[in-house]
Amino acid sequence: MTNSRVWRKAGGSDAHGQCVEVRPSTVGVAIRDSKDPGSQLGMSAGTWAGLVQAVRAGRHDLRHPGHAGEHA
Repeated sequence: MTNSRVWRKAGGSDAHGQCVEVRPSTVGVAIRDSKDPGSQLGMSAGTWAGLVQAVRAGRHDLRHPGHAGEHA
């Protein structure tokens, strides 16, 4: 049996600890920065699904010069 309260790291995490972790919570989803696990953000499952969809669509890519997510 899998523990649904375990923190999961984002698939795009890097070896230097630049990652976001998520887990189910009483409000829907809890999110934290692995470098600062004491601080957490909670949101409904629907809000989380919308955020994931927006990130996948590139609507939150950083666009400053020199960033890997830069668009021409």
